[in-house]
Amino acid sequence: MKKISFTLFLFFCFLSYVAAQGGHDPVYVDKNGRMRWEGNQEEAYFWGVNYTAPFAHAYRQILRKGVDHKKAIETDAYHLSRLGVNAYRIHVWDCEISDGEGNLIDNQHLDLLDYLIRQFQQRGIYILLTPIAYWGNGYPEPNEDDLPGFSGKYNKGNVYTDAGAIAAQERYLKQFLNHVNPYSGVRYKDDPMIVAFEICNEPGHSLEKAKETTAFVRKMREAIRSTGCRKPVVYNVTQSIGLLKAFIDGGTDGVTFQWYPSGLVAGFERQGNFLPHVDSYDMPFRQEPYFARQARIVYEFDAADIGRSYIYPPMALSFKEAGMQWVTQFAYDPLSIAAANTEYQTHFLNLAYAPQKAIAFKIAGELFRDSSYKRARDKETTAFSLPGVTISYEDDLSELSNDRVFYYTNHTTAKPGNETTLESIAGYGASPVVDYSGRGAYFLDKIGSGTWRLEVMPDAVWVRDPFSRATPRIENVVIACADYPMTVRLSDLGDAFFITGVNEGNSYRATASGGRFRIAPGAYILSEQPFTGDPKQIKVGQARADEYYAPKATHTKRRFLHSPPSFAMEGQPVFLEAEFVTPAPAKQLTLQVSGSMRGWRPPVQIPMEQTDGYRFRAQIPDSLVQAGMLRYVVRAGMLSGEEWVYPGGVEGPASAWDYYNPESYTIQVLPRESAVPLISAGEADRFITYSADFGFSLQPVFSPVPGETFLKTFVRTFPGAPLRRVDPSAPVFVLENFIGQQIAGITGCIPGYSRIVIHAQAAGEPVEAEVALISKDGSAYTAKTVLTNTEASQTLPLDAFKAGKMALLPRPFPGFLPFWYTHPKPATFDLRTIERIQLIIPGTEQGETPSFELKSILLK
Repeated sequence: MKKISFTLFLFFCFLSYVAAQGGHDPVYVDKNGRMRWEGNQEEAYFWGVNYTAPFAHAYRQILRKGVDHKKAIETDAYHLSRLGVNAYRIHVWDCEISDGEGNLIDNQHLDLLDYLIRQFQQRGIYILLTPIAYWGNGYPEPNEDDLPGFSGKYNKGNVYTDAGAIAAQERYLKQFLNHVNPYSGVRYKDDPMIVAFEICNEPGHSLEKAKETTAFVRKMREAIRSTGCRKPVVYNVTQSIGLLKAFIDGGTDGVTFQWYPSGLVAGFERQGNFLPHVDSYDMPFRQEPYFARQARIVYEFDAADIGRSYIYPPMALSFKEAGMQWVTQFAYDPLSIAAANTEYQTHFLNLAYAPQKAIAFKIAGELFRDSSYKRARDKETTAFSLPGVTISYEDDLSELSNDRVFYYTNHTTAKPGNETTLESIAGYGASPVVDYSGRGAYFLDKIGSGTWRLEVMPDAVWVRDPFSRATPRIENVVIACADYPMTVRLSDLGDAFFITGVNEGNSYRATASGGRFRIAPGAYILSEQPFTGDPKQIKVGQARADEYYAPKATHTKRRFLHSPPSFAMEGQPVFLEAEFVTPAPAKQLTLQVSGSMRGWRPPVQIPMEQTDGYRFRAQIPDSLVQAGMLRYVVRAGMLSGEEWVYPGGVEGPASAWDYYNPESYTIQVLPRESAVPLISAGEADRFITYSADFGFSLQPVFSPVPGETFLKTFVRTFPGAPLRRVDPSAPVFVLENFIGQQIAGITGCIPGYSRIVIHAQAAGEPVEAEVALISKDGSAYTAKTVLTNTEASQTLPLDAFKAGKMALLPRPFPGFLPFWYTHPKPATFDLRTIERIQLIIPGTEQGETPSFELKSILLK
């Protein structure tokens, strides 16, 4: 009965909210292209996610995991509400819910979409539906055979002009909009929480068929309007931006964009500061009169292959600056399959499995929806500077503090704007208000004076790069349900408040001392007086106080995570970090160091310091770091008395007479002030490259000299044909490499380095070249040279490098975004801050193809 009562309560809240917004259509688009609430005519802003549990791989993988799809949806709807999401978009897999003629099929996929829509609406989340996707349902698996939908009957090349395909799409759109959601009793076209319809996902129109494009858009719009639907109808333009006017001439109310500033599918987590890449969403057509009347919607975006927490808030600010009003990330991982990230390996967002990114996403939503947060640009602006907002690449920190909220994604020493008026805290790590060392997110929400709800998520430990090749056979993230000490400093709670577990099965009771207590994952009431209320009757945002969803613990085996530095410099200490993830606690981790020391000596034992539940660190002193190979192992002593030695995970103790482990970690120790390779031809698989033409590339070639590799230009174009430059300001070729580890390895002897040496030769005519050294704050310093066919190398003194611009690599989607970034206030050049290098080949005005060979670029 209590469950039924709460469901009715949510339903009446939903109806009241809908009535307040003004009937069937929550928003309209005014003559200036602004979406406004029907109820109060104020501008409407939406921040949220794509999420695909009812369809394709996500549907199949949830089924394979043995998880009920509806329970999975309920769980994720709850977590999205905790992140403050108020927008949801999906491109519907029409191939799974239609037949070849475009008739809607009422099946399990459509039923789950209906259920999802209802669940999300009850959490205050608005919907944008894209009914047509035009592709199969396989990725990352092969497509299923014999799918019933019209997308399999036609292809993306003829769906816009073939009479049968157009008729099928018209029929499908009409039936889709008239479909009655059985969980709400409302047709999609009349649903007061559905904001707009995007006709189709990422269409592939031909630039040579502008009139046919306009005719297609108009036909699809008329099909929607024929149902009586008056909601905004929008169309994707970024796939064929050259047809922008043709799309709009079809009668659209708005246009939809994407943004992937770091490219897609790197196969590994990208390194380096990407704040320059999200400095602006610059649309070169922004001032066109026909564009000004269109609502601006971002159907998909993400900082793909970036696992850090600093990137979402600046993207939100740039979106707002560009006039966007609806922004939905692609794609939120369903909790039940997030551990392996198999759905889209280049994307990874989930509250339980990527807690720091999730809190950053929550902060971004606040910045996007709150009209008081607007970027102020001037020549002195060197970051996304706003009162109460911190965005730091080096600290991997996003932070928002005002009189109402205090959110942060990492350890911070900042204090909230006004602790006495705070209503909501969300964080990861420690702050002046909450001291906590666990690896999960936590939330504190004020219920009343002297009463707060605390929610603690379990630890999420990344044990494998979540952006590497996806496989359900390997977990990227393990979950640990450990308990930790926590200190909460809130004046209305005092120092000796009561802690009461309130989620199902949680009977924990405790009293804080000096604000300190132990806590495990779960939901709790913190109260100045003993709590005696019914948590089921207490609302916290869009949730009940007793609700709690979290994955079960999966850390059932030992995992040791450590990568030694690529090199060290003689006479400089070596700093090492490792993570030991184990279900049984460790007593002590010890480095056992040998090698690199002249003459035999017994191995040196160096205790490692534990900095949190999993991370350990140690320093090998400079006296042990001598030219040659430095070898070491890590001995993990357990409380049980066991010892395990890594690498290899061999049972010790390492001092036993029968101990045998052929493996060890090794570090090459270079003689002091040796040349440091910044770009080596043999490591080309990690480079980021750009070429003005797809036919131009640098490919590894093995030299006649054993073990030597060089990069050589190859061009696959018609003889004499000039290179095509998508951006007139773009160079012919750019190569980029992340060199942060190399620079860190020479920190103690930086003054001894004075020049960059490029080992490269032109194959024919001289080739102009430019080297850019890029610092952690995005400042670029450049110097130019010329490669010839008579000299094997070129030298650039470091003092020749002057403030300049960097190429934004990898190239983003959409392609019309800026190619170059110039820091508005570059810092004075400091080699210690450099973390990326770019080799830029500008090309010639005549468009000739440059030809050269590159062996290496060294710092000397």
